Amino acid sequence: MVLSFYGNYAATTNYAADHVNRNVGTIVSKERRQLSRNDLFYLGLRKSVHDLLAAGKQVVVVIDVPELPFSSVDCVKGKPNCQIPLDEVLERQSVHRASLEKLKKELPQVNIYDTLALFCSEKSCTYKTADRILYRDSHHLTLDGSDLYGKRFTEWLSALPK
Repeated sequence: MVLSFYGNYAATTNYAADHVNRNVGTIVSKERRQLSRNDLFYLGLRKSVHDLLAAGKQVVVVIDVPELPFSSVDCVKGKPNCQIPLDEVLERQSVHRASLEKLKKELPQVNIYDTLALFCSEKSCTYKTADRILYRDSHHLTLDGSDLYGKRFTEWLSALPK
């Protein structure tokens, strides 16, 4: 069972250019107002994963692709500086990554697939490779991006112990 989702539901601010432009909201719970967004997200994720494991499923959680504070369309049209420092991506994902580390400690049989190496070098992340555009906007992949992602993910998944 593979779980993949937008990794920053618990964030309090929008970052991806498309989310900023459309003012996309984050999660809220009227029933559990005393919980932070991150705690609420984590409890839901942990329950889902726990239930899947209890049903005998092998569970993989995928870390979302890096969000970009610019649109790839603007980059194709010549916008300068269409890279983001890796440190900025890691900072943006830090709460989500900490939640997944906590999940892994609580449920060590969970496998976590990190997409960072597909889109980032040691210093920065970008919307393309030398010959392919990987993003169709600030947080969704193109067919080429999906193809690259799928191939690498399948290789990684095939290497997991059964």
